[in-house]
Formats: sequence, C-alpha cells, structure tokens
Amino acid sequence: MLLLVKQGKVTYTKDLVPWLKVCRRTIYSWMSIYAQYGLKELLASKKRGGNTPIEERTKVAIAEKLADPLTTMTSYVELLDWVHREYQSNVKYTTLRKHCREHHNSVLIVSRKSHHKKDKKATKKFKEEFPDKLRKIKNEIDETKFDSFNLYFQDESRFGLMTKQKRGLVSKGVKPIGKYQHSYQSLWLWGCFSPITGNSFYRETSSVSNDLFEGFLNDFSKQNPKELKILIIDNAGFHASKNITIPENIKLIRIPPYTPELNPAEKVWQWMKERV
Repeated sequence: MLLLVKQGKVTYTKDLVPWLKVCRRTIYSWMSIYAQYGLKELLASKKRGGNTPIEERTKVAIAEKLADPLTTMTSYVELLDWVHREYQSNVKYTTLRKHCREHHNSVLIVSRKSHHKKDKKATKKFKEEFPDKLRKIKNEIDETKFDSFNLYFQDESRFGLMTKQKRGLVSKGVKPIGKYQHSYQSLWLWGCFSPITGNSFYRETSSVSNDLFEGFLNDFSKQNPKELKILIIDNAGFHASKNITIPENIKLIRIPPYTPELNPAEKVWQWMKERV
C-alpha cells in the first residue's frame, strides 16, 4: 500500500481497492494506524487480523469506568458505544471485550441495591469512628468479668419455599427446564457471625419482632458467657433496644440507615440461598 502511493501508481484511496483486494474501510483503518503508530504497528495489526490497538488514554478511561461501582454500563456493547463516542471510533468489539476480560477480569454481575436515602457522609463517619467506638466499649467495661472479646455481625433473613429459577449450562438451542413449586411456607433465620474467629450462632423463628430479638440476644449471650460480644446490627424496627433488656456481655453498635454493605452477614444469607 505504501509502496504504491510512493511510486505514484495510485492517487486516491479508492484506487488501492483493486490492488489490495480489500474494502476502502480497511484501507482507511490501515492508514490511520500508520499515521498514529508507524509502520511497525501497522504490520503487527495486519498479523492480528487488522484489529486497531486500544490507545493508552482509552485504556485508562476503561479501567476507571470498570472500577466505578456506580457504573450504568450493562453490556460490552454499551461500553463499546461509549468508547466510540468519547475516545476511539475504530476499536472493535472483540478487541474491547478481550482487553476487559484479560486486564480487568470484567464480569456482568447484578448490581447491589443502594437506597436513594443513603447518607454517604454518615457512612464515611461510621467507618472513621468505628475504632474509637470499640476502644470506648473496652474502656467502659469491667474486664475482670470477661476472659475474651469478639466482634460479631448480626442479621436475619426470610427463607421460603418459592422456587427461584436459575440459569443452566446447556448446548445452544436447548432450553433448560427447572422444577417449580408454588408455596408460601417460610421461616426466619437469625444469625451472628464473627469475621475474627469464625464463630457463629443461629436461631429459627416463624416471624420477627422486638420480643424475639430480645430472646435471640439472651440465647446468644449464653454461648461462651465469659466472652464480651460486640454486636453490629442494622436499624430494623424490631431491633429497637429501649424496651428490652440487653445481656451484660453484649454491646450493640448500629450501622447507619440504608447501608447493608457495612454488614457482611448479608453475604452469608446470599451464599446460603444460592445453595438451597
């Protein structure tokens, strides 16, 4: 292509088509690569099948986009459209998808809900003040009554018999069939989980209420009674503590409203329900 141009055998891009046996779009792509990166990259791109390399500034932008938990991208097609609009119009889908998977381990995953009332400042403040809260609890208690300290995250979740349809791995053209039942039977599972020791405590109930919460705390306190249990809880209405008696070896710390991501106990229920 370059030789034909230098020898004056062609004047316009369209004149290269019969010589090179490719379309004008491919020629434009080659010329763009040569103009931006030089002969070495042009020859390399032809060996790869003509794929245009992703520019460094585009790579940086893609990394930032994929690292953003508030992203609105729902597919590689949308990401490609965004790259074409903002950065490079000649990047191919296969090139972009391969780059994302190889360099960022990108996956399509269902987003976690974030309530519109969530206060980001309150979340940040909680994280910053959490170590001070733990130190305050330690300084205020009578250490002679306890032989150990432990941190727990508490939560409860409803388990029902409604069948959840999931994806199945099959050959192309085969529609997987999953057995289904329609039932409203359910129970509530309460749990406390320690990320430090791995200790846990469970209790089953048919419903949730403030009285049941009090009973749960009493039962939990009897497990290793000489252990001071610092319990992280959310702001569910039945977690109110004004009208209940909290055992001496349990101290409650509440996370800010609408911040389930601060309670890793949520992940335990998710793991269980995927396997039930």
